[in-house]
Amino acid sequence: MDIEKVSSYVSRFLAIKPESLPGCFAPAEKGDLEKVIRFRQYQFSTEAPWDEAVYLKWRYTFTETSREGNDFWVFKKDGEILGCVGIEKIPLIIDKKRYDIYKPMDLLVKPEVRGVGLGLWMHMVLREKFPLMLAIGSNKSSYPIIRKVYRELRPYKVYKLLLSARVPLKRIVKSDLLSNIIAFPLDHIILKYYTRGIRLPAAYSSRVLDSVPDEVNGFGDQANRIYIPRDKEYLTWRYINNPRRKYIVIGLYEHDSLKAVSVCTVIHSTVDGRAEDYVTGYIVDWLLDETGDAGNLKKYLYNETVRYLKKQKVKLVHASVTDDRSAESLADLGFIKREDGKTVFARTSKSELKNTFYNSNLWALREGDSDTDLF
Repeated sequence: MDIEKVSSYVSRFLAIKPESLPGCFAPAEKGDLEKVIRFRQYQFSTEAPWDEAVYLKWRYTFTETSREGNDFWVFKKDGEILGCVGIEKIPLIIDKKRYDIYKPMDLLVKPEVRGVGLGLWMHMVLREKFPLMLAIGSNKSSYPIIRKVYRELRPYKVYKLLLSARVPLKRIVKSDLLSNIIAFPLDHIILKYYTRGIRLPAAYSSRVLDSVPDEVNGFGDQANRIYIPRDKEYLTWRYINNPRRKYIVIGLYEHDSLKAVSVCTVIHSTVDGRAEDYVTGYIVDWLLDETGDAGNLKKYLYNETVRYLKKQKVKLVHASVTDDRSAESLADLGFIKREDGKTVFARTSKSELKNTFYNSNLWALREGDSDTDLF
């Protein structure tokens, strides 16, 4: 789609000259923070379950402590915000070469001007500005916009592991007592199925960590051709310092040597006032020492992460991936593919990368790469 046609359409409906549109769209400055918070709160149907000021300053460049390159772009007319979209700058490895890629998120358009093409126009401007872009996740309103600007890749695969039969049984039999009686033997069968063939060697152990160890900087992801690299700084920012969700970091050790880390979270969903029945665990990220047996390490790591989640009374474990290697490791532990998950879109203006960049089979993404924090 031609940006000039979209610009003409937007300018006509917003009563702004086409040549003046670019000047209306720019990264927000420090003084815009309160106005941005009010604009976002106006769009939400319910109050956000996090502190908006803390979240925005954590993710975007409103203060000196924000990560460089993370800008929150706003479209203003006469000082009033009509639309916004955040951009996160992160590294991407493509065939062992490092590039910068930009991820749009937090797209919002004022209800009074929806349907005039402003959201599409903002995405098109950013597409022209950044040579590599990745958009993860969409909803009913944003999907038509995103698919016009980016190439759609294979979506996430959602794998689930049932750790207790009580909740699904209760939905069927409509009785706490009866569902508990039937679930008792079934839960033992489920546990046996899950642990089939997976035994942690005596030399290995796992523990919950308060911080991300320095050793992860030496870990890699050499088997995948397109992936987002992780290091201590990124993992600490993304999970330890995250103001929207509490994450748990688990370390897998061989004797006293760190071999892998995983990141998981527990979500309590209250239904009819019974939160204990709806506890779900998510495995959102991991990193391995791939100089060793990466295949078994991943299985051991998943296994220990699930064991931790089971101790938290989790009834169901989710893991979302795009690559076949991770999917196979999950299947080996009893995870079952249930449905397709978040959409994945990409776009590059680098002609030499297109054949590789648009090949869904080469991408390795996890839940943590989506930046939704499961809200």
